Amino acid sequence: MELEFLDVFAALAETENLSETADLLNMSQSAVSAGLSRLEKDVGCTLFDRNGKRLHLNENGKYFLEWSHRLRKWNQNTVERLKLSNTESGVIKIGVLIENDTLYFMLTEFQNQYPDIRVELYDEKSLLDDLMMTDMDMFAVPESMAAGMEYAHLARQTGLFLLTKEGSKYSGMESVSLKELENERFVFAAGSDGKIERVYDICRENGLDPKVAYLCEGPNAKINIILNTNAVGVAYNTMRHFRQSIRGLSTISVELENSVQNHIVLAWKPDSENPLTKVFAEFAKQFKRDPSTFVRGADTQL
Repeated sequence: MELEFLDVFAALAETENLSETADLLNMSQSAVSAGLSRLEKDVGCTLFDRNGKRLHLNENGKYFLEWSHRLRKWNQNTVERLKLSNTESGVIKIGVLIENDTLYFMLTEFQNQYPDIRVELYDEKSLLDDLMMTDMDMFAVPESMAAGMEYAHLARQTGLFLLTKEGSKYSGMESVSLKELENERFVFAAGSDGKIERVYDICRENGLDPKVAYLCEGPNAKINIILNTNAVGVAYNTMRHFRQSIRGLSTISVELENSVQNHIVLAWKPDSENPLTKVFAEFAKQFKRDPSTFVRGADTQL
């Protein structure tokens, strides 16, 4: 059975007329008639009752129409999947200066839609001061760093939250002031160049000189230290959703005198040599995060 006969059959079921079907499919009437005859021969029964020039689906035809719809849909999906496998596969490199919930929800949806494209994430150690010279396709950075690039908005940094072990005196609190933290021992992440993370400066700008008990490399090490010592940490509110999912960790909003107001974007080089950059860029422009995933006091997608 040839698939083109199924297209003829579906059109005939809609028009119930050989001439109209021929015009619709840009075929001759004799070709449409021959296609129907061949199909009925293949299935071993008539599919229409004839009444002059009109055709009416009989019981066999109604059953076969439902089956043919499923077969044509399956064939369409298979062809599209093969095209996707042939043209949209490879690797996209994303440099992440600032993590945020929206980026990770976006990555999850993107991988569901494009399973043959591998996304590789690199932290700030892989980023140069001049992003244009960095061997990355895309960047999750503050909007101020995206000059000369195209971008899609991800989130706003509007504050900080405290990271502490569950069961600490802060657990269950909706918010905490920096003054209440002045006797705490802090852990901060630092880059390979020794530069401490920006949240340390924000604490100082808001009147707290944190007592640094630990310096570590990367957010994972920071979380491990908090979970296994009496130290606390602070982080941007842009990862509140995923931080709350870490067993043993509590996240509490920090009250600040001077508000934090940075826009976080996913940026890309306009002349990127990687064709998959355009695929991800178009996806990012259309992406809308599920409102049910937002956490009070956390990042909000723009």
